[in-house]
Amino acid sequence: MNRRRLLALAAVAAGASLLPGCSVGPTPTTGTPPRADAVVPPPDAGSAPLPSPVAPFAGRLNPRLGEPAENLVWSPWSVAMVLAMIRAGAAGATASELSAVLGADADFDERLADGWRRMAHATGEPLHAGNAVWAQRGLPWKQPFLDRLAALAASLKDTDFAGGDPTKLAAEINAWVAGRTAGKITDLLSPSVLTPLTRMVLVNAVHFKAAWLSPLLPRPAGTFAAPAGAVRTPYLASGRALAGRRSGGWTSALLPCEHGQFGLAVALADDPDAAPADVPLPALTGIGSDGPRVLLTLPPWKDRFRAPLNDALAAAGMPSAFDEDRTDFSGMTDAQRLFLKLVVHEAVIEVDEKGIEAAAATAGVMDQVSAPVEPPIDLVLDRPFAYALVHLPTATPLFLGRVLDPAATP
Repeated sequence: MNRRRLLALAAVAAGASLLPGCSVGPTPTTGTPPRADAVVPPPDAGSAPLPSPVAPFAGRLNPRLGEPAENLVWSPWSVAMVLAMIRAGAAGATASELSAVLGADADFDERLADGWRRMAHATGEPLHAGNAVWAQRGLPWKQPFLDRLAALAASLKDTDFAGGDPTKLAAEINAWVAGRTAGKITDLLSPSVLTPLTRMVLVNAVHFKAAWLSPLLPRPAGTFAAPAGAVRTPYLASGRALAGRRSGGWTSALLPCEHGQFGLAVALADDPDAAPADVPLPALTGIGSDGPRVLLTLPPWKDRFRAPLNDALAAAGMPSAFDEDRTDFSGMTDAQRLFLKLVVHEAVIEVDEKGIEAAAATAGVMDQVSAPVEPPIDLVLDRPFAYALVHLPTATPLFLGRVLDPAATP
């Protein structure tokens, strides 16, 4: 039997700031590839936004993450970006499974990259993100794989996993993440994850920070019906009616960020016993200007989530990537056989009266043009609810989560 090599994958989503470096793409690891981050080019002038491909994947994985009675925050966009890089080197059944889990069609990568370009160059630049790939020095990586990484603005870092110090290698990767997350995420990878058999680590880091279009107003503290019992929490309120939606047993509202290209969508089930994890994605990404107007009251909250995603991804439909006997990453290299050892994800979010800081983005700008015919709906989030940070022009769910207890300590 051929000796197995491992492909280690890491994904990160967190509060941070990314400063793009020189414009370079991946090159074969024979020689010394540049270690600077790739620049994300702006979208073509006058081109229409392509619809985000992330929502189907987000809806498929969201119910599988976290504990049912706990808060959750994660970045579907960040995880999808890393899986897209992995998919670029997959073949056979492994590639088919990855495509099915991602809901990837022929133009998936193109739409993913188009959304990133538009988010990276949004007015005010609230979002910064980067892809980086640490690859074993000397292995003959296939050029089509490297070309697809370049199309996703991934920078290749020439690395010696076989003979290097795992502690120093993990420190380098974690420093890259920390530097692009304003120190919000500092220990994504443990040195124990990296061994002499590691051949590649693929990482995405994303940070979003923006003020609200209109600041939220403080309201008296009140109770929130958390699963473990009522808790006291401060409340905030929108000073004006917001764009909303009522459909399928859910009432939603969109809280726009400054410049109007991103927004925080929140959704409350009509049934108090309904689980926020079961929210249909259109309730968060499909809020339009033609829906009802909503007066929103919500608690501030902070959250952090960190977990390996192997089991959730395998259960979602891609088990062969993690199986040493069935895996097929021959699209990366023929020199050694690789398998996916680990997918780890970490995300943080903070929502307060001034704005939002998180890692991910998808938003639609709702402009109040005329007075509503019907009186606005009062939407009071005083029991568990779902939310998404959305890039509105592409309807990309950058961040997705649920709040079951706003007073919980992350």
